[in-house]
Amino acid sequence: MLYRDWLNLKTHLLWCYDRSVHFPVAQNEIFHTDFYANSGAWLVRSGWAQVEYRDNVVARADPGQWLILRPEPRIQSFSCDTSLLSVAFEAIWPDGTHWLSEGLPLVCSATDHPTLERQAKHLVAVMQMRKDAWDTRQQDVDVQRFLELERRLDAWLQTLLKVLDAYGVQPEERYGIDERVTAVVRLLDEYPVGEKLDQKFLATSVGLGVEHMTRLFHQDMHISPRQYFERKRLLVAQELLCQNGVRIKEVAYKLGFRYLPHFSSWFKNATGQTPRQYTKKESVA
Repeated sequence: MLYRDWLNLKTHLLWCYDRSVHFPVAQNEIFHTDFYANSGAWLVRSGWAQVEYRDNVVARADPGQWLILRPEPRIQSFSCDTSLLSVAFEAIWPDGTHWLSEGLPLVCSATDHPTLERQAKHLVAVMQMRKDAWDTRQQDVDVQRFLELERRLDAWLQTLLKVLDAYGVQPEERYGIDERVTAVVRLLDEYPVGEKLDQKFLATSVGLGVEHMTRLFHQDMHISPRQYFERKRLLVAQELLCQNGVRIKEVAYKLGFRYLPHFSSWFKNATGQTPRQYTKKESVA
């Protein structure tokens, strides 16, 4: 692939920690959650962790094992004494395709890949997440810490690729996205989520008509510019709803909804849950 093609890959850290995970269950009970669909990897320190996907694929890791996740909706189960070294991240192409997906989930021994654990611990040390926080993007960092986190994440991802390659798992590549489409993607990423999408502005900005822009965009991205923008708005809404103490009405306002019922209907149509149901999900692992 060309360097410019790799520039379309978006990677960022979601969270990382190395500690016991306190679940709202009694001793000897099992905790389940179906909240997540991100990329990530867990090294089980104690207890056990398990994931089950919609295609009935199940993977379980015991102490001393890595469980490398497939970034799809899943049921996550943990024993009450689970302790994890957890690194969660996003690695996505502009069309929404995950960079690391095929061939996962994967369970492997930590002793066979010591560098993966060592670099993950370095990442945790730099991040220093609060126990009441789970999303690194909501934490204050200065420029030096940001650059160090990026460097550490890149190093960890390089090691993760080597581990996956040893098991025949290859990343997903995306070639030759039209530069005008890439420009539209950047404009959409910067577009205020609370404003109505002006497709004529997008098309004019890249020297195209609306129909031509939409056709090229769909050809490379497999969705329309409007669908891309709505997906972005949904992700922003989900991130805001996960913040402690957030008011659903405030989230609706930031997304450009004047009336709360309209926002609730839009959110439920997209996720199958109301905003209130979504905020009640536990944020673990």
